[in-house]
Amino acid sequence: MIETGAHSVAIDELMSLPYVANVATELGAGFCGNIRTTDALMFQFISPREDALACMAAGCGRPGYVLGTGSPIPYDVDPKSVEMVVEAKEWFDNKYRKKYPHYDPFVDTAYPVVEEKIPESLITK
Repeated sequence: MIETGAHSVAIDELMSLPYVANVATELGAGFCGNIRTTDALMFQFISPREDALACMAAGCGRPGYVLGTGSPIPYDVDPKSVEMVVEAKEWFDNKYRKKYPHYDPFVDTAYPVVEEKIPESLITK
């Protein structure tokens, strides 16, 4: 979708955030994602806090990154789940970013990122 000339894309919870971060950065676009609405916020199969931290580690510092959910938040989501995401954001900014001010997500990533170049045939000029 970025290849269409979009300035930013929002991705759902099933897309790889590190991959999208690399593609968006390479093409100069912003990106939004991708807290897992179903698994983390709604059913808490995984911790909303840990999911938000993983998303921030992958996207933080990249131009145009917006922390967001992979889809609209259903009405029945427990507000405590959303509070955990907010607390994770505050912790990330106040503790992690202050402790590691030189953290560069382009070089240091929380997860190994496969460096893949976008095939020229997919890039419109």
